[in-house]
Amino acid sequence: MVKFKTRYLLLELVFETERSGTLTETDVYNAIMAQIQNLHGDLGVGTVKSGMILKVVDVATNIVVVRIGAEAVNYVTTAIPFVVCIGGNGAVLMTHFIGSSIRSCEKRLLEINREALHTKLASSKTLHERRFIQEAICATTGNAATKEQQRANMCLMELFGPKDV
Repeated sequence: MVKFKTRYLLLELVFETERSGTLTETDVYNAIMAQIQNLHGDLGVGTVKSGMILKVVDVATNIVVVRIGAEAVNYVTTAIPFVVCIGGNGAVLMTHFIGSSIRSCEKRLLEINREALHTKLASSKTLHERRFIQEAICATTGNAATKEQQRANMCLMELFGPKDV
């Protein structure tokens, strides 16, 4: 028995302006398939159509996860940069990660969100913003320390050893 190998693509929707109306899973699917048709013709569409499924389309966070057969992943990844309109709205798809499981995509998404929170923490202006962002970091990681604080703590542990309680 042969195992069907799949790949998962973690994509982000980036809109040029405020989107008008609602965006559906079908809009994203049709935009990708239209570009595959333009670039690869019937062979590309036939190869991709049997195995491409949009697993997640989250309009609130602009995240899309696509499952595709390993043999057709090149057709999809070459067509994604050419998608410029989704559901009548000017938008592009940015590929963040290609993995072999949906769990690996989830881990990468958490890393991306954590990095964004650390960037926002560094640029926060008020104490209230800083506390709010630290609580968000703590909720995702269990640790509210910034990367600089973590590095400083590691250096101190190397110099003086672990603290005796």
